Amino acid sequence: MAKRVRPKKYEKVGRPAHRPTPENRRLVELAAAVGTPHHDIAKLIGTGTRQLLRDYPDELELGKIRANVKIGGTLYNAAVKGNVTAMIFWQKCQAGWRETPQRVEHTGADGRPIATANVNAEANDADAMRAYLAMIQQASTGETA
Repeated sequence: MAKRVRPKKYEKVGRPAHRPTPENRRLVELAAAVGTPHHDIAKLIGTGTRQLLRDYPDELELGKIRANVKIGGTLYNAAVKGNVTAMIFWQKCQAGWRETPQRVEHTGADGRPIATANVNAEANDADAMRAYLAMIQQASTGETA
């Protein structure tokens, strides 16, 4: 049986401490700018999510802010130059424009139910036409069947 080795009294165990580098700071800011989830950014730089939030709070916040400013500026410039789609999008997002949905209602005359006629499948064309004309006459006079 192997002899159990005990760590020295002050020997550190676990993952080595993470030290933020300028390269990691740029990488975190870029990843945050494109919307990468925090847990994926943490894996990318080799640390945990809690450590990422502790060591890179400014990069996480500024990455998204800078991306929004750049995209917003590009959208604004496109709208000013005459891009109609950009203009409409800007107005919807910034000026509160809304498209009102068109409402289609299926009703008969004066909001009543749509008139229907039951025609026997064995009826000839003349009988079907009489039933149809009777239905139209009832609908126009407001009678109900």
